[in-house]
Amino acid sequence: MRFPSALEDPNISVRLLSAEETIHSLQKREFIGEELDSCHFWLQEGKEVFRDAVCGILPYDSYDKIWATLNQIRHMFCRIVPREELQALVVEIRAGLSYVTARKCRDEYDKDLNEIEKSLGLSAHHSPTLQNERELRRALERLSRIAADARESHWRKVNLFRKRLFLTSLSLMVLLLMSLVLLPFVLPAGAPSWIEIFLIICFGTMGGLVSALNSRETLESQTSAYYIQRTLLFLRPFIGATAGLIVCLMQATGLISLLPAMATGADSRVFHPAYLVLAFVAGFSERFFITQLEKVSGGARERKDER
Repeated sequence: MRFPSALEDPNISVRLLSAEETIHSLQKREFIGEELDSCHFWLQEGKEVFRDAVCGILPYDSYDKIWATLNQIRHMFCRIVPREELQALVVEIRAGLSYVTARKCRDEYDKDLNEIEKSLGLSAHHSPTLQNERELRRALERLSRIAADARESHWRKVNLFRKRLFLTSLSLMVLLLMSLVLLPFVLPAGAPSWIEIFLIICFGTMGGLVSALNSRETLESQTSAYYIQRTLLFLRPFIGATAGLIVCLMQATGLISLLPAMATGADSRVFHPAYLVLAFVAGFSERFFITQLEKVSGGARERKDER
């Protein structure tokens, strides 16, 4: 079976195909046992999760489910795969142990894993010993479960955060559309029409897009930090649209004064081409937007203190 490619992490498809190939290899050797049945079960569970993919993109929760099934298969592999194939599992487990937060525990687990690797004869510098292989496999499975728990816990928190950001962006988009429709009805006469408000939102969005293009993810950072930064860059256009609209409204209502009178014109109309530039700048610079908000909130606080 060919799995659809997960755009966020194509490695998932490769891992599932590799697990399926190993299971078929065990079947050809006429291996029979509860562990192999369990591997079949978890492999089918992983395949089912791929049905949630939309245009090759999986929801964040689905990534957690697939990695959980892959980890369950790995636990079973620790018991049944031939000794010469355990090296690949050791490499995966060692990578998973890096997610253990307590450094002392992480060092102890790494030490235990090195001892298991040595005892199983997996190290290039050591020959196999006569220790009980079944006990060593149980110890390897124990470390596999510890590594899986640490990795799943870490990525569960990361994906919950990314999911919150995604839902926030959807809410922001809905509110922007509602503002586009409702603002012309509540603004005073001479205020911008829905087309002019739409242009302000568009220029704020363009500012956010340019800001996102001008930034980039840190490739040297931890994988989870990279994905979080990537998600934040994805939200820049939505933030830019909101910032552009809010700053232009603050300028039009007189809460702030960023444009000269000759730029806004002598009349009291809210819309003027200069506002498009202002919306773009507000969308491009998050610091600029926050500074203007602080000016307004700071001014309101000062007036309250005077009273």
